[in-house]
Amino acid sequence: MRIKKWQLILILIGFFVGVIFSPTVPDDELLDRIDVELKKYPAHFRKAQFAILIDYDSPVFRKRLWVVDLKSRRTLLNAHVSHAYKSGLLWATEFSNEPESKISSKGVFKTLNAYKSQFGEGEYQIGMRIQGLEPGINDNVFQRNIVFHSHHSPWSEGCFMTLPSINKEIIDLTRDGNLLIVR
Repeated sequence: MRIKKWQLILILIGFFVGVIFSPTVPDDELLDRIDVELKKYPAHFRKAQFAILIDYDSPVFRKRLWVVDLKSRRTLLNAHVSHAYKSGLLWATEFSNEPESKISSKGVFKTLNAYKSQFGEGEYQIGMRIQGLEPGINDNVFQRNIVFHSHHSPWSEGCFMTLPSINKEIIDLTRDGNLLIVR
């Protein structure tokens, strides 16, 4: 039996819709990094309750951000997140710590305060600053103004952008001293 062109298009559309909207779970390697990083930086995460995990090894159309409860190890949230357009089209493959590079950063970070962002409207006009903890890898993110903020685009200039309601939920849960791991 030969597949017609329109049937192949429907199969491909179904595949991509399934990939885009299907929930995902962080892999064991990423989950195992939580304990490693908490032990590596104990002074930074004394009161941490949550970890944000971002997997830039996954393509931009996948839900590749998770918020994990540190006690139960339960995933509380799974969402899409942007990467910098200069880091790659579908996958983030280029990373930088250089100011003005407009390239994504990876590694281990600490969440900082929330603030009124220039992005979003009303209660969703919220952003969150982060601190990079790895010298030479991501320690310039605060200076670079790499933050969490709301937006609808899958590509940023280095920031972590999520949909407005998701962004607010992430910030409400994780601001002020929680762990962020970006692979």
